[in-house]
Amino acid sequence: MTMVGAVLLGDAVVCYSAIQCEGVGRIGSEALRKAHGHGERYRLLARAELNPDGTYSLWFVPKRLPVDHPLARLGTKQMGIVYRYDLFGEISATIHAMPSACYGMPHRYHL
Repeated sequence: MTMVGAVLLGDAVVCYSAIQCEGVGRIGSEALRKAHGHGERYRLLARAELNPDGTYSLWFVPKRLPVDHPLARLGTKQMGIVYRYDLFGEISATIHAMPSACYGMPHRYHL
């Protein structure tokens, strides 16, 4: 669990097996070209949603985003977060970060 995840989930106890996880390996070059042709980019996203019963739905999967989405505009040495609020709409923040585990992946997988 990342620091952001710990902050978002507070005192929730979450087992790794409860998180829907998919890597980028299933995305081929044709899918990347198709997304680019539609003005979209793939990004590996993590999401936590509070369910009505107080539990969380968690996933970590690649998603297609429009190029004008704050997370789609991130560079290889950046990380970002988007909060969605009923009152404020979307609020996003980005940081320039040290390289992560995905840094240095083969060019065909840069998302």
